[in-house]
Amino acid sequence: MLPSEWRITVQNATGVALAATDTIEVTFNGYSFSSTGVLTFGASTIVVPAADGNSLASGAYISGTAQTGNTFLGGTISVTATISTATPAGTVNVFLDKYDATLGWPAAGLGEVLPGLTFTAVGTVGPRTYEI
Repeated sequence: MLPSEWRITVQNATGVALAATDTIEVTFNGYSFSSTGVLTFGASTIVVPAADGNSLASGAYISGTAQTGNTFLGGTISVTATISTATPAGTVNVFLDKYDATLGWPAAGLGEVLPGLTFTAVGTVGPRTYEI
């Protein structure tokens, strides 16, 4: 079950800097039950911008917008990445960060680990989907 406040963080571990034209796209489609017990789905939301319009150094992290006031029980996260400006040899790592009222957000890379996207050449990898 999802907490009331969460976000997705990705790490560029591809061995090359991502240019502003390279993209990491993460979407979320949540589900919950209505007051009458009917299963309902929320609209897809992009939770991590495509490299945030800036370059992303190798080893660097970027976090999506916090999803607050969450009423979803779970959902599907989909991740797609495109690298076209340099030859990567590594992974785009994906983390589910859960906010703690006492401790705040976990440090970069210490959220729940989701399987990453492995690159061996330029191109697009994904979408990879996760049920949470």
